[in-house]
Amino acid sequence: PAEPAPPAVSWESLRLSGTWQRDSARSSDDKGLLDLMDMSFAFRQAYGLLNTLEIAQSADTLRVSTRALIISLDERYPTSGAAAKQSRRDLRPGACSGRARVVPRADAAAGAAAEVKLAFEDEKAGTVTEYYYIDGAGALVREVELALREGGRFEGVTYYTRA
Repeated sequence: PAEPAPPAVSWESLRLSGTWQRDSARSSDDKGLLDLMDMSFAFRQAYGLLNTLEIAQSADTLRVSTRALIISLDERYPTSGAAAKQSRRDLRPGACSGRARVVPRADAAAGAAAEVKLAFEDEKAGTVTEYYYIDGAGALVREVELALREGGRFEGVTYYTRA
């Protein structure tokens, strides 16, 4: 179960809602992620077009969405920290669930970040942990940590500006 956020850290303080455009010049290369997951040529082409991220926060839900060609991501997480069923991002079959919570984050403008944890089963089973926060310059930062059960890890950072 998710631990409740400290009283000084709240979902409202994150201010993540909006349409965000990828800053490729500042972002890490995700080729290692695509290689680790053995993604197809078609998936890689679609992934390369995922330049816009939409985030919507409400009192009870964090919604993260993006789409390009064969990829359509629309994830909703209860802000209570409860688990929510999701589709696998790599389009493979298999169970996937995630949860979100607010965690303290010293390098975030609000002093906190949204932490999203996903667990997925079957082929290429593993976990993804992501942190979303606004930095001191007003950019959205998305840090990703992928760990496969069979071995293999990837870490990357993507920066976004408000569209």
